[in-house]
Amino acid sequence: MPLHVEIHRLSRTIVVVARGEITAEDVDRCAREIVDGNVRHFAKIIDVSTSTSEVTADQIGHIASWLRAGEVTRGAVAFVVDPEREELAQNFADATQSDRPVKLFRSIHEARRWIAEVSNGFAD
Repeated sequence: MPLHVEIHRLSRTIVVVARGEITAEDVDRCAREIVDGNVRHFAKIIDVSTSTSEVTADQIGHIASWLRAGEVTRGAVAFVVDPEREELAQNFADATQSDRPVKLFRSIHEARRWIAEVSNGFAD
Protein backbone atom coordinates (compact mmCIF):
# COMPACT_ATOMS: atom_id res chain seq x y z
CA MET A 1 0.00 0.00 0.00
CA PRO A 2 1.48 3.37 -1.00
CA LEU A 3 0.16 5.17 2.11
CA HIS A 4 1.27 3.95 5.51
CA VAL A 5 -0.62 5.47 8.46
CA GLU A 6 0.62 5.47 12.06
CA ILE A 7 -1.68 6.85 14.75
CA HIS A 8 0.16 7.94 17.91
CA ARG A 9 -2.55 8.44 20.52
CA LEU A 10 -0.21 9.46 23.33
CA SER A 11 1.21 12.41 21.37
CA ARG A 12 -2.07 12.98 19.48
CA THR A 13 -0.22 12.82 16.19
CA ILE A 14 -0.74 10.93 12.94
CA VAL A 15 2.17 10.21 10.62
CA VAL A 16 1.39 9.28 7.03
CA VAL A 17 4.20 8.18 4.74
CA ALA A 18 3.52 7.98 1.01
CA ARG A 19 5.69 5.92 -1.32
CA GLY A 20 5.31 5.37 -5.05
CA GLU A 21 2.27 6.39 -7.09
CA ILE A 22 -0.66 7.67 -5.01
CA THR A 23 -4.21 7.39 -6.33
CA ALA A 24 -7.41 9.14 -5.23
CA GLU A 25 -8.53 5.78 -3.82
CA ASP A 26 -5.36 5.63 -1.68
CA VAL A 27 -6.03 9.11 -0.31
CA ASP A 28 -9.68 8.20 0.33
CA ARG A 29 -8.66 5.01 2.22
CA CYS A 30 -6.23 7.02 4.34
CA ALA A 31 -8.89 9.62 5.13
CA ARG A 32 -11.38 6.89 6.08
CA GLU A 33 -8.82 5.30 8.42
CA ILE A 34 -8.43 8.64 10.19
CA VAL A 35 -12.19 9.22 10.41
CA ASP A 36 -12.90 5.64 11.53
CA GLY A 37 -10.19 5.96 14.19
CA ASN A 38 -11.93 9.08 15.51
CA VAL A 39 -8.67 11.05 15.31
CA ARG A 40 -9.42 13.92 12.92
CA HIS A 41 -8.47 16.32 15.73
CA PHE A 42 -4.91 14.94 15.92
CA ALA A 43 -2.04 16.83 14.28
CA LYS A 44 -0.79 15.20 11.09
CA ILE A 45 2.61 14.90 9.46
CA ILE A 46 2.21 13.69 5.89
CA ASP A 47 5.40 12.79 4.05
CA VAL A 48 4.81 12.79 0.30
CA SER A 49 8.41 13.65 -0.57
CA THR A 50 9.11 10.40 -2.41
CA SER A 51 5.69 9.84 -3.96
CA THR A 52 4.02 10.86 -7.18
CA SER A 53 0.36 11.34 -7.93
CA GLU A 54 -2.14 12.11 -10.66
CA VAL A 55 -4.82 13.03 -8.09
CA THR A 56 -6.59 16.17 -9.27
CA ALA A 57 -7.41 19.30 -7.31
CA ASP A 58 -11.11 18.44 -7.70
CA GLN A 59 -10.58 14.97 -6.20
CA ILE A 60 -8.63 16.48 -3.28
CA GLY A 61 -11.37 19.06 -2.79
CA HIS A 62 -14.01 16.32 -2.64
CA ILE A 63 -12.02 14.35 -0.02
CA ALA A 64 -11.33 17.54 1.98
CA SER A 65 -15.03 18.45 2.05
CA TRP A 66 -15.90 14.92 3.15
CA LEU A 67 -13.35 15.21 5.99
CA ARG A 68 -14.84 18.57 6.95
CA ALA A 69 -18.30 17.05 7.53
CA GLY A 70 -19.70 17.23 11.03
CA GLU A 71 -18.67 19.39 13.91
CA VAL A 72 -15.23 17.92 14.43
CA THR A 73 -12.15 20.03 15.03
CA ARG A 74 -9.40 18.97 12.67
CA GLY A 75 -5.73 19.07 13.62
CA ALA A 76 -2.92 20.93 11.92
CA VAL A 77 -1.26 19.33 8.89
CA ALA A 78 2.43 19.49 8.04
CA PHE A 79 3.35 18.13 4.60
CA VAL A 80 6.90 17.04 3.85
CA VAL A 81 7.40 17.56 0.12
CA ASP A 82 9.93 17.40 -2.66
CA PRO A 83 9.97 20.93 -4.10
CA GLU A 84 9.81 19.44 -7.60
CA ARG A 85 6.61 17.49 -6.80
CA GLU A 86 4.52 19.41 -4.30
CA GLU A 87 1.27 19.69 -6.29
CA LEU A 88 -0.70 17.06 -4.30
CA ALA A 89 0.23 18.66 -0.98
CA GLN A 90 -0.39 22.17 -2.28
CA ASN A 91 -3.83 21.19 -3.59
CA PHE A 92 -4.74 19.74 -0.20
CA ALA A 93 -3.37 22.79 1.61
CA ASP A 94 -5.38 25.08 -0.67
CA ALA A 95 -8.55 23.06 -0.01
CA THR A 96 -8.19 23.04 3.79
CA GLN A 97 -6.10 25.98 4.96
CA SER A 98 -9.18 28.02 5.89
CA ASP A 99 -10.19 25.28 8.38
CA ARG A 100 -6.91 24.66 10.18
CA PRO A 101 -3.18 25.35 10.04
CA VAL A 102 -1.53 23.70 7.02
CA LYS A 103 2.07 24.17 5.94
CA LEU A 104 4.54 22.57 3.51
CA PHE A 105 8.09 21.68 4.56
CA ARG A 106 11.23 20.32 2.94
CA SER A 107 12.28 18.20 5.94
CA ILE A 108 10.58 15.99 8.50
CA HIS A 109 12.48 17.80 11.27
CA GLU A 110 11.00 21.18 10.33
CA ALA A 111 7.54 19.60 10.07
CA ARG A 112 7.83 18.00 13.53
CA ARG A 113 9.01 21.27 15.08
CA TRP A 114 6.11 23.21 13.58
CA ILE A 115 3.53 20.58 14.59
CA ALA A 116 4.86 20.70 18.16
CA GLU A 117 4.49 24.50 18.18
CA VAL A 118 0.94 24.61 16.80
CA SER A 119 -0.19 21.59 18.85
CA ASN A 120 0.99 22.97 22.18
CA GLY A 121 3.92 20.58 22.42
CA PHE A 122 1.99 17.32 21.98
CA ALA A 123 4.12 16.20 19.02
CA ASP A 124 7.49 16.48 20.76
